[in-house]
Amino acid sequence: MTLQADYTTLLAGLAAFKADTDAIKAETAAVNVKNDAIKEEIVAMKATFKADRRAIQAKTAAMNAKTDAIKGQIAAIELAIKAETDATKATFKADRRAIQAKTAAMNAKNDAMKGEIVAMKAKIANVKSRVDSNRAADEGH
Repeated sequence: MTLQADYTTLLAGLAAFKADTDAIKAETAAVNVKNDAIKEEIVAMKATFKADRRAIQAKTAAMNAKTDAIKGQIAAIELAIKAETDATKATFKADRRAIQAKTAAMNAKNDAMKGEIVAMKAKIANVKSRVDSNRAADEGH
């Protein structure tokens, strides 16, 4: 009977081992299902990350394009301001030179008139002198 008892014990141990093995297999299957779900989630997250990254890259490119356009507008405005400033300076210089030329011409005319006045005064003095001389001569007779 000991053999029978040993055999029964072995069968019971084998049944327990088989039950443990089946439990481990079931647990492994559950872990594999979880693993597959996690893998699918990772694949979905990677796809979302790629899409997000591409969207960010597109937004960055658009922002860079806007920035470049604004920089271009600023440069154009600066060039226009510089051109207008240069033109204003040139006009101012030309106006100043024209005024200086007119002033010089007026000063020359003024000097010429002063010369004419001096000449006329000299003529008047000469005529006065002759008149006085003629009077004196007439009175002396």
